[in-house]
Amino acid sequence: MVANIDPIFGKTIQNSWQTMTTADTSLTAPSTAGALVATAGADGAMVFRLFAKPLGTNIQTVIRVFVNNGSTVATAANNSLLREWTIPASTAAANSALLDYEIPLNLKLKATYRIYVSVGTTIAAGLAVTAEWADY
Repeated sequence: MVANIDPIFGKTIQNSWQTMTTADTSLTAPSTAGALVATAGADGAMVFRLFAKPLGTNIQTVIRVFVNNGSTVATAANNSLLREWTIPASTAAANSALLDYEIPLNLKLKATYRIYVSVGTTIAAGLAVTAEWADY
């Protein structure tokens, strides 16, 4: 059996983002208010990380990151809960910055697989979630 001895590098850098405000409490199928943030290309992809930034005053919530196999997100068997990250309450102020969060993934995705995110509680100002990945 011949093994691949050459390193694989991303071909096309990708970025996408969603603003999350509405709760989706599912731990299996983020279909109510979950948001698609990455879709692997025809040769797969490497998802490096997500960035989460509160957009103002919010109560504490959790961001959930799911891997989807490219099929309908409403079917629980098509999704896997990959990460959960607590996002503390935030208060917007004119004299201080809102904290931002980096969620490392370093996940290789098969062709057409997807990354969805959701928040556990409805938040007033919202949370901007940005994905950074590269298609092969």
